[in-house]
Amino acid sequence: MILATTDHEAARRLAAVDRHPELAFADWARGSMAMLPAGRGWDVVRLDGDVLHTATRSRTPEVMRSVLPELGITGPVIHDPRMDVHYALVPAGTAEDWDDLPHARCLSDGHYIGVPAVERICAPGAYWLTRPTEPLCDVAALRALVAAVSTAPEE
Repeated sequence: MILATTDHEAARRLAAVDRHPELAFADWARGSMAMLPAGRGWDVVRLDGDVLHTATRSRTPEVMRSVLPELGITGPVIHDPRMDVHYALVPAGTAEDWDDLPHARCLSDGHYIGVPAVERICAPGAYWLTRPTEPLCDVAALRALVAAVSTAPEE
């Protein structure tokens, strides 16, 4: 069962970027994703699924969760298995200095992201590969990971 509670600090921080944060809580309470604007409290790096699968050498969420911190990725990451896309939350303003890399695009003002309830950590639907309880993803670590995967020979 997925529950979104108004007293959960991470959920409050996520919803606070919207003009009507109560709508995010209502969506989460229904088991839906909340559409939240990037560029206010955080930007989002959209990663093709193969980026993190290649970096972690796994498609299993449990394995990926254990390997990502070793690669410097400790911040919140959403996985949308239907599109096989990951969304890494990074500090607001990152898009200003982000040169889109192969398989990685930074989204900010004017983009909305489907954000699952904080407690949703598995499919079906989008879920938190790494929960939003940590600080935002380290941009330098994320760039390094994307660059390494982009230049790695295909197996």
